[in-house]
Amino acid sequence: MSYQRLRRKFDFAQRLREVRSDGRTHCWVIGCTRPPGNTSGVGLGRLCRRHLEHHRRHGDPLKGSYRAAQSRPHKAAASEWLKAHSQDVFVLAALGALENLMMAAGPSVEPYNLRRATTEAKARAIWARMRDKGRTPHEVLTSILGVAMCYAADVQRAKAEHRRVQIGKALNRLGGGRVKRWQTHSCGPGSSSELKLRWFPASEGLVLRKLGSQGEQAAEFLIHDRMHILLAYGAQRRHEQALKTLPFQGEVFNEEF
Repeated sequence: MSYQRLRRKFDFAQRLREVRSDGRTHCWVIGCTRPPGNTSGVGLGRLCRRHLEHHRRHGDPLKGSYRAAQSRPHKAAASEWLKAHSQDVFVLAALGALENLMMAAGPSVEPYNLRRATTEAKARAIWARMRDKGRTPHEVLTSILGVAMCYAADVQRAKAEHRRVQIGKALNRLGGGRVKRWQTHSCGPGSSSELKLRWFPASEGLVLRKLGSQGEQAAEFLIHDRMHILLAYGAQRRHEQALKTLPFQGEVFNEEF
């Protein structure tokens, strides 16, 4: 290790241990009474430990991730719209960019072999796992647009980083982890069981930002130029489904007053 890197490492460790007397006494989140990292000595940020971890996992100190029930209608509308506009120039460009990301990701690396890997290597491994699992560019683009539509329809949306992290979480779920199974046998008559090893990478940190940034860049024109069309199509689709559930649909009643 060079002298400059060793010096930076020593200075960073020293700053982590020291307690700044001129720092803020409370976390920067309104209403939080816990001390921030640059005051308590457990970090360098302006957020307390709880809100800092929430920001790493969800992309915002307060707002959580979108639930499946929130994004499912948007994903269904995005999938139908993509099928109906498969020859749109922006759709073709997004599908081509996503296919290039999966094809150029290199060999698939097991999640338990990525402990000390860089953020770029972890992101490439997730794209490679999506390719090996048979995820199509249409399926990946549907997940990206579904999250982007959910963010655009949110009246209390957070900063753009929240959307980027939510897209990264959706892509991370598509990549999945690894499950290995072994047949085990005991001494009992006819008794056998299965041993499972489940390894799924943590959905947090810089890798979500990297994945979300790559997904946003691939579907950039659709997110910025076709979002109002997608939202209108989704609203029309939900309206039509709501009409189908009404009783006595299609019947006309003439009432005399």
